[in-house]
Parts: sequence; C-alpha cells; structure tokens
Amino acid sequence: MDRPTRGRLAAAVVAYLIVSLSAAYFMSLSIVPAALYVAYRLASAGRAGGWPWLKARAAWFLGFAALTVPMLLIVFACQLWSMWRGYSTPRPLAEFERYGAPAWSYLTPTLLHRLGRWLIPFHPYKRFGWGIIEQASYLGVVTLALVAYAAAFRVRFEHRGFWWALLAALVVLSLGAHIEVGGVRIPLPALWLKKYVVAFKLIRVPARFNLFVAVAAAIIAAAGLRHLLGRLPGRSSRALLCLALAVVVVADLSLPALTAKVPALPPCYRAIAERNPRARLLEIPQWSGAGSSFYSVCQYWQTQHRLRTNASTSGHSNRIYDNLLTWNSPFAAQAMAAPDYLQATHGLVYDIAFNVDFMDYAWLYVNTHGFDYIVLHQWPGAMVDLSNPVHVDTLKRLFESAKIYEDASNVVYDCSRLPAPRKPAILTAEGWRLAWDGRPMRVVERVGQLIVFNPDAGRELRLAIDAKSLHRKRTLRLKAGDRVLATWEIRSNEFAIYSTAPLHLPAGRIMLTVEADGASRPKRPGEAATEVDSRPYSFKIQGLMAVQEPGPEALTRRDGGVQR
Repeated sequence: MDRPTRGRLAAAVVAYLIVSLSAAYFMSLSIVPAALYVAYRLASAGRAGGWPWLKARAAWFLGFAALTVPMLLIVFACQLWSMWRGYSTPRPLAEFERYGAPAWSYLTPTLLHRLGRWLIPFHPYKRFGWGIIEQASYLGVVTLALVAYAAAFRVRFEHRGFWWALLAALVVLSLGAHIEVGGVRIPLPALWLKKYVVAFKLIRVPARFNLFVAVAAAIIAAAGLRHLLGRLPGRSSRALLCLALAVVVVADLSLPALTAKVPALPPCYRAIAERNPRARLLEIPQWSGAGSSFYSVCQYWQTQHRLRTNASTSGHSNRIYDNLLTWNSPFAAQAMAAPDYLQATHGLVYDIAFNVDFMDYAWLYVNTHGFDYIVLHQWPGAMVDLSNPVHVDTLKRLFESAKIYEDASNVVYDCSRLPAPRKPAILTAEGWRLAWDGRPMRVVERVGQLIVFNPDAGRELRLAIDAKSLHRKRTLRLKAGDRVLATWEIRSNEFAIYSTAPLHLPAGRIMLTVEADGASRPKRPGEAATEVDSRPYSFKIQGLMAVQEPGPEALTRRDGGVQR
C-alpha cells in the first residue's frame, strides 16, 4: 500500500489467493489487517494528508478487487452453488458464541505442550473438549518474553503503532462474541462483524483470529529480539542466544501428532455386495449431514466397498439432505442413545408424525428412500461421538425376521423382509424445512410432499395437521395428484388442528402434496424457521397424523412415548 506498483499488486493478489486457498475463513479474516492498516495510514497522515493518500491508492484497491474477486468466485464456486441451491447455510450464532479464545489461553500451555504437562497441576482447558484444538491460543514462552521485552523497552521499529494496534485488535476479536465480567455479559466487536458484515457470516469460530495474532506477535517479538541482540557484545554471544531460544521454542511448542487407526473394512459389506452389488445402505446410528467420527470412518470404507450409503459427510451441514432424511429418521443417533429408546413401540412421535408405530414408520422410511439394507453398527468406535451407549436390544428383536448377517461388530437387515405396516403411517418428503418454535417443527414455503401408507383400501382414512400460518390467513390444499382432498383456511394467530373428511384412498404408499396460496418472509427473528433460515414460508406445522380411528384428537398429546 505504501509504494504500489504493478509487480507488488500482482504479488499481493497471488499472496491473498494462496492464503484463501489454505482455508476459506482466511479470506474473511485477512480483511481485518488490511482495513486496519488503511485506518492507521489515514490517522497518521491527518486530515490534510489522509484524503490525498487514499485517493492516490483508490485505483490500486479497485484493481486488487477486480483481480481477486473473479478468481475467488471460481475457487469457491462449489460452496457458492451449494448456498444458492439451499444445501448449506450461514453458521449459527450459537456456535460463534461458543468458540471464543479466552485471553488467558495466550499465556497458558495446554496438556499437549511439554510445559503444560510439567508445570500445570490442573487442567484449565478441560471444559473445551475437542474445541481446545481451535480455542487454545498459547504463543510460547519465547514469543511472550520477547513481546514483553519489546513493550518494556519501547522498542522502535517500522509501523510500530500499527503492529501493536493490530495485535490488540486481533486478540479482542479472537475473544468471541461476548465476555462476562461480574456476571454481566459484554458484547465484543466480533459479534458486530458476525451480524452485519457479509464476509463474516460464514465464520463459525472467532477464536481463529488467534492464527493472525501469532503473526502479529511474531513481528513484535522479532523486533524485540533484534533490539536484544544489538545489546549483546560479540557475534558468539548473539549466536548462542539464538540457539538457546530456538531450542526452547522447539521444546515448548512442538506437539505430538494426533493419530487414529482406521478400523479394517468389516466383512458385512462383502456379504451385502455378494447379494446385491448395487445395494443402497442405511447405516445406523444415523447422523446429520454435518457428520461425525463414525460417518468419517464409514465414508472411508465406502471407497473400498463401493456401495451406495447414507453415511458420508462433507464436514458441513447439508440442509436439503437433513430435511429429507435426518430429522424424520427413526434411527437418529441421539434418539438411539436415549435411555427410553423403544421402551414403547406404539403411539410414537417422529419428527412431526404423531401416533405412529415404530415398525410401520421404519418400513415407510426405508422404502420411501429406496434403501435395500440396514447396517447396524455396534462396534465400540461407532459410538465415540455419543455420551451414552446406543440401545439396540429392542431394535434387534423387532428386526429379527429381516436379519441376513450378524457378527460382533455389525448386523445387516434386508429391508424387503420387513413387515408392511398394519396401521396408517405418514412421512414428510420434499419441501419440508426444519423449524424451531420451542420444539422441532417444520415449515413449507409453497409446496410440500407427504408419503402416506394406507394398509386397507376398504377403510376410510382421515388426515390431520396441527398448523398456523405466517402473518395472515393462508389457504392450504391437500391433493393427491390433481384431485383436491381438502381445503383449509390456516389461521396465523395460534396453532390449530385441521382434519379432512373421511377419505377413500388406494392401499399402499401414496404421495400427497400440500399447496399454499402464498408465502411470507419473516419480519422478526422469532418468526424465522431457525436461526440460520430466514427464508419465506407459508405455514408452520407441529403435528401430522393419518388415522382410521380414532380421530385427530390424538394430535393434542404431548407426553410419553416420544422418540426423536
């Protein structure tokens, strides 16, 4: 910025792209030092010189943007496409608030550091869990000592004010959204960036500013070291000091590599491939598209067995996948780890489907999504992401007739051997987005698909929903193909139950659609479907039911037998 030339512009563009390619969040974090330097130069130049300095460099700034933006659009085209298509979302504010770097972490080694193991009789990072990898910010005794030396002796070096200001600003930003003083929560600048600056909306961990803190601290420490070396007599004493500091740095900051052995491919996959080389697998316990350690292992195995599986992850939540397959699953990992999982098998709630039987709902779920086999993982490593053990005894008993393979690690069930439902069952399909209003719910923008199983064409079937519209009354039509089964006027002030007249539907699986006459965009945070989903929708629904008898009054139940 001080002496711009074409060569330096090209070097800056290349350097920025390399940094951005290292990790996407560097693209956003790098804005802070650049913006602060511009502010520093304007402040240093004063009123008279600030505007001419900025005006002389405006064309260079525009040139930098013109060169980098198209390249970044190409580099991150996949991520941008996934957001545009609705697969991914901005990171929720709750995560941003959780992952700040405590100020003391810059001074305190972890138990992975040698000094941490030798000198600290307690474990200050215990509450962080795996978050320690991102939130711990220890700079090392050498860096801390040299920074303190530079401050104590007021060491002069080029742009000293900028580097000290940058260090302070980055430390404050790394602290996260809030700090608590005397029980009072004080908002910090990082929260403002998260809420109002587009480039920071995808940032999940503000503690990652600590990576830039290390760079700023290194510059100041280098200036302190240069000043210290200048005070020592003779080349040998300076060389000895540098050698001693290097030894301390290596001993202090080197960390053991964290490794894990990937389990060998279980033989159950070979058994499945021999029966059906094009099989589609539902691997349980089931996690969201954001992934888990268990899914990471399964994804690695898939490169060997080559069968189609639900167990894969990109490391980011896949909103479309989760809305379709995760939130309505009867095999969700957290539910399977609940102490009361399948203690009752009738009159359950899955997602927003009320009063369903486990076996009926499981059959509808796996057949709707085209799974050929269910692979139950019961080896210890499959449960590493759960705080409680998975309860599978009742599940194994219920699925016994469909079992085709079992060993100590896995059980495989053939979905075609599961008994067809004996009672009506209902399942959300495409168009239903996750919502939260004190409990999990769903919203529909204009059109949502439902899969209903009718066990007996000779008996009348009734469908009911518990819903409210957004902002104003909406007309909702329930259709089977072009046939309108029901028309409801959904009120906006409170949830209410709307039921069809008795319907004559064919036996088996039936696809129905709900169609609204319009949609509204949430105006207040509490109206949004979720914290990270403020897209328009027509109505919010907290219950669905398909019954022959009794009627839809069972939707009012909110206690007992609930599985999510």
